[in-house]
Amino acid sequence: MSSTSPQLNRHRPAGRWRRLVAVLATLLSVLIVATSTAGWALLHRVEGQVDRVDVFADLSHRPQASNGGTNFLLVGSDTREGISRRALRRLTAGSRRSAAGQRSDTVMLAHVSGAGDAVTLISLPRDSVVKIPAHDSAAGERVPARRDKLNVAYAAGGPELTVRTVEHNTGVRIDRYVEVDFAGFVRLVDALGGVDVCLPVAVDDQQSGLDLPAGRSHVGGVQGLAYVRARAFDPTGDIGRIGRQQRFLAALVDQALSRTTLLNPVRLRGVVDAALSAVRTDDELDYGDVLELATRLRGADRGDLLFTTVPLADSNHFEPGLGSTVLWDEAAAQEMFAKLRADEPILEEAAEPKRAARKTDGGPPTVPPASIRVRALNAAGTPGLAAQASEDLRAAGFAIAADAADAVGDPARETVVRFDPRWSKSVRTVRAALPDARFVEVPGLGGTFEVLAGSSYGGVEDVTLAAQPSPTSQPDDPDRPASRVRSAADPVCG
Repeated sequence: MSSTSPQLNRHRPAGRWRRLVAVLATLLSVLIVATSTAGWALLHRVEGQVDRVDVFADLSHRPQASNGGTNFLLVGSDTREGISRRALRRLTAGSRRSAAGQRSDTVMLAHVSGAGDAVTLISLPRDSVVKIPAHDSAAGERVPARRDKLNVAYAAGGPELTVRTVEHNTGVRIDRYVEVDFAGFVRLVDALGGVDVCLPVAVDDQQSGLDLPAGRSHVGGVQGLAYVRARAFDPTGDIGRIGRQQRFLAALVDQALSRTTLLNPVRLRGVVDAALSAVRTDDELDYGDVLELATRLRGADRGDLLFTTVPLADSNHFEPGLGSTVLWDEAAAQEMFAKLRADEPILEEAAEPKRAARKTDGGPPTVPPASIRVRALNAAGTPGLAAQASEDLRAAGFAIAADAADAVGDPARETVVRFDPRWSKSVRTVRAALPDARFVEVPGLGGTFEVLAGSSYGGVEDVTLAAQPSPTSQPDDPDRPASRVRSAADPVCG
């Protein structure tokens, strides 16, 4: 809606904010009931429950507003403040002393199209290497701009510095800020009656408290929080956790739009109350704008809510002074952000079907090892294991992309290979070289295969190619954008 005035654009996110308040789930049901007399009265009554924070007042040198769309920054805070000791034990969330201060556990950038017919949510890994702008510390001292992890911005300067950091690194102007904490998340999921999740294997993760069997499970708020927080058990670390967060949000949307929610006045009222008491947002929320948005977004459905991750160059990049970090694919990321600023679709509709049609494990190897970049990581904690694996891979002809390093997470027995499913031909060669390893798809990982050597690592096999490709041909021709696309309409166990 490029003809909409700037003032109206500042208000329009208020209603859309509720789509994200419920972690992009509850707002759809709120918008649906907002057009009724009862819904209007309910929103009016609960507006005072919203905790607000002044985010934008002191910001300067900001990007231009998007061309008709509206952008939200959604932050999941892991602060323990205001949560009782008993509740912290129940949530397996440590203590206020052990986890003192404030951190952003989840950062997502969401764009509502100007036409009101689509919402796209982009996950920004919390360990992303970004430039944090100069700012004043809590003690009033000037802190110069520096490269650091994204979640440091929230710890150092709260919502305001987080917004400034995201705007500086993406060039996208943030119109609305929404923050959800641990306790609020649990209340919201419980108010919806829980949601369905799916795990490929049984998990008993002591750090997060996640304890679920393989397959589909219906979880309440406590296990739901563990599902989106857990990462120690997952060889893909934060990238895998982001995928679970996106699937959980999609499940929340599905539950919020179900007949059991929309046709149950008691549950619906509880959902709205939980959503509005679960968050804090910027201080310009106006419940009147919800009605305007309700009319504009009523045509949207589950398939119009899309999830993706900022394109990545390296999900385990070593940054001096910072350790293991996540490195964006700057060219692909800036291309995505440019489309977002222009209010254009950032995801090609045909890209996902083409990727889904590919076979990543069929057929003999055809790509020579010299054309494949690999990096060895020590997942067992055994001294020198990563260096040994790196030498084995080099001897087998693979291109070594980076120095060997330690993997993030608990010591593991199994060797795992993380790979971007776009490299569907190269993976056949790596499978032949490491036949006993487990292969894990990490959409957006990029062209480097990560070999996480576990204690059972037994070396690298020689690879015999079925056919030699032309010297001038590309071994793989992956699609872009690099990130996998999912929608709220995708099946839970799909």
